[in-house]
Amino acid sequence: MAVINGYKWEQKFQEQMRQEIPWVKWTLKLDKNITPDSPPPGWMQYQQRAFGRFLCALCNRSWTSAQIITLCHFYLDPWKSQGQVLMRIFAQKCNNCSSWRSENPEFSTKSVTRILKNLVQYILHVYYGYDFEEILVIWEVPLDEPPNRGSIVGFAVKGSLKHQTKSSKSLPSSRESCRSSPRLREDIIPEPQRPLTAGEKLMLICIVVLCLILGQILH
Repeated sequence: MAVINGYKWEQKFQEQMRQEIPWVKWTLKLDKNITPDSPPPGWMQYQQRAFGRFLCALCNRSWTSAQIITLCHFYLDPWKSQGQVLMRIFAQKCNNCSSWRSENPEFSTKSVTRILKNLVQYILHVYYGYDFEEILVIWEVPLDEPPNRGSIVGFAVKGSLKHQTKSSKSLPSSRESCRSSPRLREDIIPEPQRPLTAGEKLMLICIVVLCLILGQILH
């Protein structure tokens, strides 16, 4: 694996975009300041996970992770036929030492290609109506390689990662489930009736007979 600098990311991204839509100029820049769920007005967001390797500069320990978060904010100016992507690759801290440092990941060519292909296909899906199907993370090392021995820096993971892909479907939340399924009211559910006793039956018969007699008298 090798560290891919910003120029390489942009070069590979532009190559893939030119293959799909050569009439529109798209650029990509790495930006450590963008944050999840806060793109500027008019911008879109895409997040995915990736596989890579980390190396601690202090204790010299390495670890691999398939939970490397890549965040992209992107925007298309239809009047100028130009698009822009800001990309952030989240670093991780080593759990083996108490260093304040955060290490940037190294990616293989295969991982870089997968990350950018997902990004390109999602942009085409949002702005040009292409179908979108995300390529999943692929492990690229033997199973005895130590995985996930770092903690993500600058990102609060809330359950699961939001890809924000319009084509993907998710289960409804508990609030939506309550709205979609009507709730029974306890005050309109009848209670089960118990059988009448002999005394109650006799009283009922007497009431019926009395009503018949009164009916005859009145007529």
